Amino acid sequence: MFRGLKLLILTISVLLLANCGAVSDSPRTTVLVNDLGTTDSCSANSISQHFIIQHKDGRTEKFLAASKNNILKQFTKKQLSNIDFIENDFRVTASKTNQNTINANNQTVSASNSLLNWGLRATKVETAWRQNITGRGVTVAVIDSAVYYKHPQLEQQMLYNNSEIPGNGLDDDGNGLTDDYLGYDFLNNKGHDFATGEPASSVGDSTHGTHIAGILAAQHNSQDVSTTSIQGIAPGAKILPIKFLDNSGSGSISQALNAINYAVARGAKIINASWGGSHCSKTFKQAIANLESRNVIFVAATGNDGANLDINPKFPAYFNVNPIISVGAVGTNLSRASYSNFGQNVDILAPGTSVTSASSLGTQVLTGTSMAAPLVSGAIALIRQIQPNATVHEVRQALQRTTVLDIQSLLNNL
Repeated sequence: MFRGLKLLILTISVLLLANCGAVSDSPRTTVLVNDLGTTDSCSANSISQHFIIQHKDGRTEKFLAASKNNILKQFTKKQLSNIDFIENDFRVTASKTNQNTINANNQTVSASNSLLNWGLRATKVETAWRQNITGRGVTVAVIDSAVYYKHPQLEQQMLYNNSEIPGNGLDDDGNGLTDDYLGYDFLNNKGHDFATGEPASSVGDSTHGTHIAGILAAQHNSQDVSTTSIQGIAPGAKILPIKFLDNSGSGSISQALNAINYAVARGAKIINASWGGSHCSKTFKQAIANLESRNVIFVAATGNDGANLDINPKFPAYFNVNPIISVGAVGTNLSRASYSNFGQNVDILAPGTSVTSASSLGTQVLTGTSMAAPLVSGAIALIRQIQPNATVHEVRQALQRTTVLDIQSLLNNL
């Protein structure tokens, strides 16, 4: 069935380098410390007077109060019997990058820039593109900062909600959200502002999310990776942009939970999370675990501290739940980058150093595991074009059977 992909086995095998050392079959290897963090670290990341209520029916809601006791006083005994637990809301942040070069004057980078598309060249992904394996029919949710949809290589790559009339101030499709024609902004609780061209007026707010969207699915001007234009690894996939990070790269677990629920409701089968710091939240861990029943894969960047996550874990990448694929970064020599966190539960390494992608000003170069994660999300989109019904468990098992990711082998294992 996959005879036409035989060459793909050889040519894409360097796409993502698995972390050295054996990785166990599902469930993930248990890390060496409690994956809900220490009391001190949880206190440091909590948001004062912000709480999350976890109901027994699976619903969550954000609640503002002076303390948990004050919340309890506002519910009847019957209502309390339907509450599973109450916990603090916590802060998460974008995985910080250690390079940020923006080319503000044009949409392309000079051909003399030898680093342009180096990660794609390393993956030899053109072999897949030439066989029309582009991620067609797959939706990837970019849960991050804003995405600048007006970039000429992204505008046609967005998943638009045709049941919603943009900018009319109404909830046309009855899903409880107004004007969610182009994703949704859970930070400010509003749809995309087409009238003002947001996020063009707040460039810092869209830098991270736009770059990630470009890595994933920037429209191609050519199938040749030596082109002077940026390219997405899965140009046939659709991007669902969901904002919850502010222009400092900070957001909350309660907003991330809303974003995840929305992504699933809109049909995303892959979620890209290039951020972390949520180690204290039982609600968040359970929400990701629940994605398995919806056949959704959650791709998480490991972070850029150069740390051993078996000793000092970062989350959500190190939550011990099946839907998570944790991603570290390699440099241009295809060895683990010194900044990339590592550990036995880091599933995959991918190119993350000096990656050129989209910006609201044209193009930008960023470095970090934030850049490696969308390459993996895009690779999974390529796989799911061919095997859309492959379960999370099957995809994870196939990934775990490879030392260096081999897409032909992965497909044969589904």
